[in-house]
Amino acid sequence: MMQPDDDDLRARFARLKANDRRRVPEFHSLLATARARARAVRRARTVATAWGMAAAVMLVALSLVAKRTPDPGRSSRAPDARTAAVPAITVWSSPTASLLTTAGNEITRPPDILSSILDVAAFPAAQP
Repeated sequence: MMQPDDDDLRARFARLKANDRRRVPEFHSLLATARARARAVRRARTVATAWGMAAAVMLVALSLVAKRTPDPGRSSRAPDARTAAVPAITVWSSPTASLLTTAGNEITRPPDILSSILDVAAFPAAQP
C-alpha cells in the first residue's frame, strides 16, 4: 500500500497552496485597481471623442462657409472650363466599344422582348 507516499504528496501540495495564497493579491484591491484603470480609459476615450466631434463640426462649418462664399475672380454665369470639356455620361462610349461589334453578331443577339418565334417564321428576312 502506498499510504506514506500519498501523505507526502498531500503535504507538498498543501505547501504549494499556502505559498500561492501568500503571493496572490487581495481580490478587493485588484478589483479597485481594475475599475480605476477602466475609468481612466473611459475618460480618455470620452475626451478624444469630444475633440474628434468638435473637429468634424468645424470642418463641416468651414466647408459650408467656403462653399457659400463667392469667388470674386470667377463669374457665376460663365461655365467652368473643366466641366465644359467633359461630355455627359449618356453620350459617352468606351474606346473599345467598336471591338464588341463583330461579323455575325446578329445571330447570337437575343430576340426582342416582345417578339415571337412565329414572327420570324411567317416573315423571314430577305437574305442578300
